Amino acid sequence: LSITENVTGADGRVTDGRTIAKNVMKMIPSVMKVIYANNFNKDKSGFTEEQKRIDALYEEFQKSGAKIQWAFLESSEKAAETLDKAIRLAQGNGTVKDKVGALVSTVEDFMRRSSDVFENTTRLAVFISALDAGMTKENAALMSREITVDFDRKGEFGQVLNTLYMFENAGVQGTLA
Repeated sequence: LSITENVTGADGRVTDGRTIAKNVMKMIPSVMKVIYANNFNKDKSGFTEEQKRIDALYEEFQKSGAKIQWAFLESSEKAAETLDKAIRLAQGNGTVKDKVGALVSTVEDFMRRSSDVFENTTRLAVFISALDAGMTKENAALMSREITVDFDRKGEFGQVLNTLYMFENAGVQGTLA
């Protein structure tokens, strides 16, 4: 599936891919605002009708598997350790190491949320534009994942290679495009 080719929707309607691309470009600012509001728990009461629609479709986008997650998600053990440190800090029992760790966690959390905004803005705009063109959710999700490098696609040895050679997966995925 390519955004520049004609797309046949589930209803049999054919849409010029350039129309989808134009819609994506027009939608980017509103999509970015919606994802930002969701990731940083911002007030949505000032959303336009278009942004309310995007916000509703954002949940569908996530459920469809189209959303790309940040590459360095914590293990459950690491998350529990971070929570324990936060409790100690809240009780005033934190060490200097705990305080530095909390600062690093805060910065890391900000980076994760910000990365998610930028990584998924175009993908969500493609997803919505593809749905508007009559594509099924499955095909819209596939198109949105494949619009740029799919960092979640790794293959059998991908995780090992990416550990040994930083950004190996992005390089491999880039050569497949």
